Amino acid sequence: MKSIKTKILTIIGGIILVAMLVTGGFVINKIDKVIMSSENYTAKVSTDNIVGDVNNYFTKYISMVQQAARDESVIRILSSGLDRTEFTKSPYYGSTHSMLAASTATDSENILSLFLAISKANLAFDGGDWVGDESFDLSEKSYWFTDQADIDAGYIITEPYQDVDTGSMVLTISAPVYDGSEIVGIAAVDIQISVVNSMVTDAQSSHESGHQMLVSSQGTVLAHKDEALVLKPVNEIGFSQNMIDEINSLSGEVLHFNDGTEDSYGIVGEESHTGWKIISIVPEKEYTHVIDSTRNYLVTFYAVCLLLIFAALVMTARSIVAPLRRLTEITDEIAAGNLNIEIDVS
Repeated sequence: MKSIKTKILTIIGGIILVAMLVTGGFVINKIDKVIMSSENYTAKVSTDNIVGDVNNYFTKYISMVQQAARDESVIRILSSGLDRTEFTKSPYYGSTHSMLAASTATDSENILSLFLAISKANLAFDGGDWVGDESFDLSEKSYWFTDQADIDAGYIITEPYQDVDTGSMVLTISAPVYDGSEIVGIAAVDIQISVVNSMVTDAQSSHESGHQMLVSSQGTVLAHKDEALVLKPVNEIGFSQNMIDEINSLSGEVLHFNDGTEDSYGIVGEESHTGWKIISIVPEKEYTHVIDSTRNYLVTFYAVCLLLIFAALVMTARSIVAPLRRLTEITDEIAAGNLNIEIDVS
């Protein structure tokens, strides 16, 4: 009888065990993929939102300089041929200077200077009292239009640099000023990048310990929660090579990488005007927390189910074996010649 019970437990229990393991593995794997896909989608949307905010920020200043470049007074004074000693005598100087001053005043916290520069003279001036010195040469500036691609785009956004007067990190956005088909100068604005940095680093992450960083198109770290890493080349801050490759050639996918201190998940977004990269980073243990918790729950659930099924199977086997054992005892008694044995058929 013991062998029958063992066979029942082995055969039926084995089938149930294999079925539970197969279905459990499939379910857990499927749920892992669904949760990871959801986490990846959330990270992507969060990063895209930050990219969108930064894009809108730059769009505002691009529109400002392009509008200034189309101003009739600006066109007249830049195409007049006046040099730095005569430009204030232009009949268009008053309205141009007032326009520059008024535009600067609308965003004085971010704008350091809204200025104009002439291509054929060493002349540049803003809406305040700044006038470029005699050594000013627009053709040597990174915001002057020499590449056809920049001319076609209609604006230039320079790499960040340290402003000589304020010591702040700034960038310049410029737009060409046309007189007919000829570019006679530029309208440009110097803005502090601290606002952009804050937009990135202070943005709400989809995870509690997640954070964002900003990298320039030249691979310089512009903003990071660790200020010691700011202005360092991104390939020197400890990132694993797969993230460096992603920064250089975007796939838009969430990557598992090491950020120099711990394994993490990250996704890179690109701001369209500047080519700057916004990188969202979440430590692995937090990124996979929901997956790990769900997996542990399901493993526990299946383990409990297996124990309950095994207990039920043991009880069932006993209920089957007990009558058989009694029947065997009866047949043994009859075989021994005891015909008076009572048989319970209830």
